[in-house]
Amino acid sequence: LDTSIGTCLQRSTDGGVNFSIAHNGIPNQAGASFNGAIPHIRFDPSGSGIIAAATPSGLYISSDLGTNWTNIRGNAVPYVFTGVTWSGGYIYASTNGEGILQIPFPF
Repeated sequence: LDTSIGTCLQRSTDGGVNFSIAHNGIPNQAGASFNGAIPHIRFDPSGSGIIAAATPSGLYISSDLGTNWTNIRGNAVPYVFTGVTWSGGYIYASTNGEGILQIPFPF
């Protein structure tokens, strides 16, 4: 996955020769369509193929290498996330000054 080309999330499946837009389901801060940087993307270390993304508009996971994303923020108060990682059956996500969010993750 490459977030450096333009303002949308793009992915390459051929070593960077070609890229395609891969941000379906990630809204911008206003809730319309994606617009902005993804500060942190992390693959699940268990090898499940699931990707987590911390964004300015929420916390998302994808099970299809970034084509489609699902918001996993739930009822958490913070919506600006700056980092994400897996550890001991949980996803941990850092926020923009509002602490760390811990979410159980079954993989």
